Amino acid sequence: MTRRYASPRGFTLIELLVVISIIGILIALLLPAVQAAREAARRAQCTNNLKQLALAAHNYESAHGCFPMGSPVKVATYSAGWIKAGDYDYGHSIFVAMLPQMEQAAHYNAVNFSVNICMPENMTIQSAQINTLLCPSDSAAWQIDTPTMWGTFNGFRVAHGSYSGSTGTWSHWAWNPSSTPPLATLAAQDNGIFFVNSRTRIADVTDGTSNTILLGERMLFERYRPDTNWWFAGWTGDSLFDTLTAMNPQRLVSITSLPAPNPNDWPGVEDNAFWNSASSRHPGGANFAMTDGSVRFLKETIQSWPVDSFGNPTGVKDGGGSMHPFDGTTLYTLLPGTSLGVYQALSTRSGSEVISSDSY
Repeated sequence: MTRRYASPRGFTLIELLVVISIIGILIALLLPAVQAAREAARRAQCTNNLKQLALAAHNYESAHGCFPMGSPVKVATYSAGWIKAGDYDYGHSIFVAMLPQMEQAAHYNAVNFSVNICMPENMTIQSAQINTLLCPSDSAAWQIDTPTMWGTFNGFRVAHGSYSGSTGTWSHWAWNPSSTPPLATLAAQDNGIFFVNSRTRIADVTDGTSNTILLGERMLFERYRPDTNWWFAGWTGDSLFDTLTAMNPQRLVSITSLPAPNPNDWPGVEDNAFWNSASSRHPGGANFAMTDGSVRFLKETIQSWPVDSFGNPTGVKDGGGSMHPFDGTTLYTLLPGTSLGVYQALSTRSGSEVISSDSY
């Protein structure tokens, strides 16, 4: 008699589909949690970067009696690229000045301070990446680029940064010594820690170091990626920011729908927020280092003065910029009924504003 054994029963198609569906649901539930955990880790690293930079700034202040200049400016004696003899020559960034305090003495020793930081003599430093200056969430900033708008020589390659020093509620510059108003008058209105030829001391921060922004995030936007956030250059849009325009302008619909910029033309008023604002890729706000060395995450919903669809303030009047409104070449005045928001007040060093600790 032949004994028969039952063959093992396999999965039916329905059972297989049910298992696949369950696995898909589990992945869909777990993926946001994994992404959130990764972003939390990146944000923590970003916070640590800013703490290290704030510590370096304080060590610099202890050694030199003041924070580094936002941008050392002198009259150019040569012409190269956008720099013309007789115009103002804007120099290196606060981060270049702080390199010894950032344990980057080798990079500091590679800088040729006798020429502009953007000249061929400083090629080594221009393409040097400093990890402390790069937010892990700001992926675009980790690339080395060839500028399309501000090139000064063949082979010009630039590294970027994700952080900038605060100039206050606005920042200024001038073309040359014949500009009106003169540069000294313009710089006198800058009420933050860093600005052209600044020499800000701890004692100058009468608003309180815990209520005054020292440094903040400035993400690298793809719109102007090769030409902004140069960590070594002392310009607003590279290593300086202000609170004139809205934080995180990439969230504004009017800005996201702008046409591609013309690389042969200066940016317009619609691009102010791209160049001037604090911004980050962290959801809901950005990290800021206060002048006491602490780091705080400020929400993009923080109380601020009103802005238009491009992030420019509606209650601030300028004297008519040399290129476009709010370009930083004229003095600013507040229109009747306009006052500093909490965001703007946090960026001033001696405005005597009263800021509640629960307002940000």
